[in-house]
Amino acid sequence: MNFLKMSEEDIFETIRYCYDEGRNKIQVILTNGKTICGTIPGKTLVFRNNKAETPPFQDECFSQKSLIFRCHKLFNECSIFIPIDRISGINILSYKQEVAIREGERNFNNSVNESAMDHIFNSLFERSKEMNFGITHHHVQYSLNLTQPFEWIDISFGSETPLYSDWAYLGKISGGINSIGFGLPLGSFSAGWNKSLWSSFKKKTKSNRTPICDVKNKKEVLIRGHVNFLQRYENLQPRNKVCDSIEMEGSTWIPASVSEKKPDSFDDLQSMNWVLVYFKNDEFMFPSNQWEKIVNKIDIYCDVVSAQIETEIGRLFCFLKARCAISAIDR
Repeated sequence: MNFLKMSEEDIFETIRYCYDEGRNKIQVILTNGKTICGTIPGKTLVFRNNKAETPPFQDECFSQKSLIFRCHKLFNECSIFIPIDRISGINILSYKQEVAIREGERNFNNSVNESAMDHIFNSLFERSKEMNFGITHHHVQYSLNLTQPFEWIDISFGSETPLYSDWAYLGKISGGINSIGFGLPLGSFSAGWNKSLWSSFKKKTKSNRTPICDVKNKKEVLIRGHVNFLQRYENLQPRNKVCDSIEMEGSTWIPASVSEKKPDSFDDLQSMNWVLVYFKNDEFMFPSNQWEKIVNKIDIYCDVVSAQIETEIGRLFCFLKARCAISAIDR
């Protein structure tokens, strides 16, 4: 049974969505009825003139009328080129499927599981050869030689860029899985995705903002401010346990101050409106150790937890659990 070709317009629109929303693990259904799973290139940030830019998806995901899959194992990478005229449908893997793949590539101590990566690489490589897809090898040596110390400059986002998301939380409030549909009378095929996770992310980060000084009487808030992770900056650390990470919901959370202005020291917060926010340590989409360089304020959607916390500069009446964060653009 042969499936109808998916239109180029639908292919581009689907891949545009995947690229823009960070859903880069997909299943491609071919016109001969066979399927192949793989990873399209993800977004990369290119810094030019202190501005963070993302290359257009057409340049990253397509080449000469072919969709690009990236396939890698340690010190060996390749690009696989799937002709778009052989694509009948595209199914975006669910969040749970993506997590299962990522966990399969890691060992219990979070180190790379080489045997699992080798199996995934070899399986995709052999399947691509059977289907006569174009393959380009990239033999990689992971080394960096610098003549002088490398230092990040100030980072300014020109558009609203997702920086952090508690996907487990969004999954609980969203639910849903991806879907596939067949039109049997015409032998046609269509593939769909459930946008609930990203829709929830966008909805939360577009909600009405609450001033930092008013958060203690709320249950959920969207706040805007500058983030300083208390564990990273010696001059921001008070001499008590407010800077310690804590365990919640089976994960490690790290503390940060969020304030309307950037503090130069922890004592500066005494003259500012600020709030203590905890971030889940393994949910950052942009490296947390570079957030101090971000020029933009950050919009953060949070749960509010009532609790009295003593610090050297006064008493706090709540702390926040960050659920989503995005670079702020004035609106």
